[in-house]
Amino acid sequence: MADLNKSIGDLREAERKFRASAVTANNGILPATVPQAIVPASQTAYDAYMMLATDVATLFTAQTGLDVAPEKLGMSRVLLNF
Repeated sequence: MADLNKSIGDLREAERKFRASAVTANNGILPATVPQAIVPASQTAYDAYMMLATDVATLFTAQTGLDVAPEKLGMSRVLLNF
């Protein structure tokens, strides 16, 4: 379970990096939604988040036996709620 907790912490950090890159790409203004935030300048950070989210979901399933639906992997909250 320690591996899962560390992975979730890493995922939160990747989410923060994506948020920061989205704000930078939007001239210092926080985009209102995730789709608005995914622009070429923040695409790399978003891709890194999604790759890590997939890994965390796999680890979660392996350790708990509970599947994570693919639609649950993306950032579902608006960016203002990070």
